[in-house]
Amino acid sequence: GLAELVGLKLGERLGLPLRNATTLLRSLRLLFERSPRLIAEYKPTFGTVFEDFLGDYSHWGYADLDMVMGNLMLFMERAELESEDVVTYAFGDMDALYLRGQWTVHRNRPNVNSIWQRCAHLGSELERELGNKVQALRQSMPTRFLSAEGCYSYEAVRANLRVKIANKQAVGLEVPSSQQVLFV
Repeated sequence: GLAELVGLKLGERLGLPLRNATTLLRSLRLLFERSPRLIAEYKPTFGTVFEDFLGDYSHWGYADLDMVMGNLMLFMERAELESEDVVTYAFGDMDALYLRGQWTVHRNRPNVNSIWQRCAHLGSELERELGNKVQALRQSMPTRFLSAEGCYSYEAVRANLRVKIANKQAVGLEVPSSQQVLFV
């Protein structure tokens, strides 16, 4: 179902001819079934893909499946949501501008939700990129993975979005004892 939703929404938004829709959907189904990690490449498109479900919500976001979350308002600041277009949490390597795949929240606005279209592998070159990935899978070769931390981060800044990278993520910590717990 996710492949179908992604394919239909991206095809519609990119104005792809209907004859290309079947190939697009078939390619995404194959990719998501045989290499589920590739779903992560499409995280930047989720504001568009899930727009029918977002309605009047002020924000939307994505996180990795191996994240454990509790009461988000204990560490997310209301001021972050009110003043920024995109908020992402890093873990001490903030010298690199990345909208983290592990945790990024976006303001639910068309100018924010459409940034993904500026990345060729998600926009103008989507069909070619999918074709290359499908061919690699059929030949039992590894598929190229294009993270949201690359082009998408660059394009968000180029679009003059207000981006905040906060050092709040509990990733990569050296915890010597299995008895210790990090409390935020």
